[in-house]
Amino acid sequence: MFKSIFKKIITNLIPKNMSLQAARHILTNHDPDYLAIRDLLMSDGHTNENWQSGLGGQAYLLYGLVRALKPKTIVEIGSARGLSACTMALACRHNHQGRVHAIDPHDLNDWTDSPKINQEQLEFFKNRLENYDLSDFCNVIQTTSEKAALNWNQNIDLLFIDGDHSYEGVRRDFELFKKWLTPRGLVLFHDTGWEFNRQSPWYRKDLGVPIYLNELKKNNFQSITVLDEVGLTILDPQKGGMDFLNRM
Repeated sequence: MFKSIFKKIITNLIPKNMSLQAARHILTNHDPDYLAIRDLLMSDGHTNENWQSGLGGQAYLLYGLVRALKPKTIVEIGSARGLSACTMALACRHNHQGRVHAIDPHDLNDWTDSPKINQEQLEFFKNRLENYDLSDFCNVIQTTSEKAALNWNQNIDLLFIDGDHSYEGVRRDFELFKKWLTPRGLVLFHDTGWEFNRQSPWYRKDLGVPIYLNELKKNNFQSITVLDEVGLTILDPQKGGMDFLNRM
């Protein structure tokens, strides 16, 4: 389905009087929308850039959710080299609205995927935004979630938590920003399914995300998990979930 959608998008970018070969050359080397679709969403796209990310096929889910929900304000905690932030920013551009606020200190910590951090990681992220012409749809906030929360004053339609993966860290990030969620806002938690993938060399016993999600479940929060190698969970931040009857 996604391939056919992207094929239509790409076809619309080609002038009718231009040969396919010439159009392919121009799109491949110059058009930012084509480059973004290729690198972020096409089947082999993640090999074109060194994202060093565990997001994998969940990029499709992020893109689709943003396209469907049309959020005005997205907060991402934990951006690393920017794969998820760029993907959601691309969906915002295709929606002609919305912005990703990507919070990450970009420093060395217990949950840094890449040994190349600080300026190299941040520059890679910002360069991708510029190459894909997505800078207007993504606000890069180089600080911790705690410091960012001190001055935060916007309602949030979609909150993506993928930063400090300890129990204390993931709990803190949810508690810091949940009060800003709109009535129909959603929360995404990455790396929720690791207990089903303990044989992986990347599995860590101190990963607190599954523990915290299980705690939320016991406290009557409703969620659904897309369980691939690492897991991505969509949480309704209203206890008991959505009321399907309009009682107003």
